[in-house]
Amino acid sequence: MVNSLRSNTPRFARLILFNFYPKIWNVTLLFLYATF
Repeated sequence: MVNSLRSNTPRFARLILFNFYPKIWNVTLLFLYATF
């Protein structure tokens, strides 16, 4: 259980990164557009 979870951690990290990074970037751009 722990070993499989540890081996799957990079895959989950990559999945989370690719799923959430564009959304965070969009929110940042919207914040910048709203500020200026």
